[in-house]
Amino acid sequence: MAVSSYKNEYTLDEQLDRWAELIAYWRWYPDVFLEAITPTNEDGKRIGITLGADQKLMLRVMARFAYNYNVLPRGYGKTLIEILSVYLAAILYPESTWSMSAQTLEASAGFFSDKHADICRFYPIIEQEIEKCRITDNFVEIKFKSGSVITNMTNNGTAKGMRRNGCTFEECALMDFTKYQDNTEPITSEPYKSQLKYMSTVDPYACNKQTFVTTAYYKNDAYEFCRQMVIDKANCKNSFVFGASYILPAKFKRNRDVEEVEALRDKVGDLMFNFNYRSRWAVSNGQCIVDVDKLKECQTLTKVELSAQRDGEYYVSIDVARSAKDSNNASAVAVLKVRRDSRGKVREIQAPYIAKLPNGLNFKQQAIICKQICYLFNPQALVVDINGLGKGLMDYLLDENIMDNGTVLEPYDMINTDYRSDFRNAKRIVYGIEAQSNNTEMITNFINVVETKTLRLLEPFDVNKALDIPDNDYLASEILPSLRTENFISEVQNLTVEQIPGSGKLKIGQLVRADKDIFSAVEMGSWYIMKFKNNGYEEEEEDFASVFSSMISQPIIRRR
Repeated sequence: MAVSSYKNEYTLDEQLDRWAELIAYWRWYPDVFLEAITPTNEDGKRIGITLGADQKLMLRVMARFAYNYNVLPRGYGKTLIEILSVYLAAILYPESTWSMSAQTLEASAGFFSDKHADICRFYPIIEQEIEKCRITDNFVEIKFKSGSVITNMTNNGTAKGMRRNGCTFEECALMDFTKYQDNTEPITSEPYKSQLKYMSTVDPYACNKQTFVTTAYYKNDAYEFCRQMVIDKANCKNSFVFGASYILPAKFKRNRDVEEVEALRDKVGDLMFNFNYRSRWAVSNGQCIVDVDKLKECQTLTKVELSAQRDGEYYVSIDVARSAKDSNNASAVAVLKVRRDSRGKVREIQAPYIAKLPNGLNFKQQAIICKQICYLFNPQALVVDINGLGKGLMDYLLDENIMDNGTVLEPYDMINTDYRSDFRNAKRIVYGIEAQSNNTEMITNFINVVETKTLRLLEPFDVNKALDIPDNDYLASEILPSLRTENFISEVQNLTVEQIPGSGKLKIGQLVRADKDIFSAVEMGSWYIMKFKNNGYEEEEEDFASVFSSMISQPIIRRR
């Protein structure tokens, strides 16, 4: 008995209807479409990439909802899924237009450059659907046989007036949402029209899409946008928000397991670990730079130190006053004491002594006080902000100073710059910080030492007990350092973190205009310690090198 073919069983119109039904199904279940086109070996077993259930869910919601917001950790494979979803949409929606937006054209082109080859390798049928592909350092244009086109773009004025059926925003936590509202939000305002039987008619079963993908960051406009989308999701407004920590991909055995990821905490610090792996947002604009309650939990030191203790490791940091007003022209000095663990890593950065110098001192007078404090604590480094007026203090620190009583204070020399003392045997102790060039790194480090309680401060103190103590007693008073610690906490409570528009850089903002000299001194000193004095023992480095060597001896292609 002859078997009738599918072609003979159905008329052409009936075949088109069934193909339309299948395409509609794949549009709703794009992961099933991928399974259908995944290559198989001779035994019929699928080869190449295998998507986890969570990644399939991510593909489905990106295909179904008009607005998607995904906050996911490093190593999740989010960029691959993001670009893959765009490729599938370009195939399943003929004559459609799609774009990816990042901070720069170079960045967005880089994402395509990294993932395009992987997609074509994992799914050869997708490669066969591509008619023309051009990817350069800053330009992307991929044309499909369906007539669809994928390009890259940026979130600026050049996007104004463009129209797309879908757009994805990579690392949207760094995005300027004011520009988004003006330039790229309207880009999907024109609905998709059917290109088949009902030409030029709006397709009621298709919706334009905007997808936001990022790791967590500071609580800026991107965070507020995400919060609003959570509300829209709850109210069934065609929005979906999806988030996960490192535990989810680890459970699906993608990249590192849980223990391997958690081992990164010491290396990257708690703040970056929360951002990149736990998908936790941190306090930012309009709020305190750190959790004030956590900062106050750091107030555990019971004793002020006016001189070095036996076997103590000390560092001195000074923020040079920049105000022209005598009433607000006081430099701040922080003495930081380091305690280490058994590996030689920094366990605590204690601040047993903080001083605010009298108003109106000239650079020579400030240099003399710095050297007096250094004589008392014998620090390993004197950290100085040498931006602008700070260079004036640096010049006097490199010189020999004579006090009013005739005492000669030895000259110092620089550790890290080309500036040198004229004295051959000058003590190399001064580290000059160009604070603005390291601003983002110093802010991040300060937040980290507070969050991890690495920073330790003098215990809470009633400031009223110090009202009658002259400010000039800073070298002898055991009360003034406690007062200055409370001043430091007040300064921090007034600070915010502000993201510079269009970049990932950070700067310090203030709720009200006030002093922040003590904060700057502590911030610079703690940054220097964690940056240059937290290396631990060499045995650890050798051990890490041997482990790393064994890891690369047998190359492994990791699935994303």
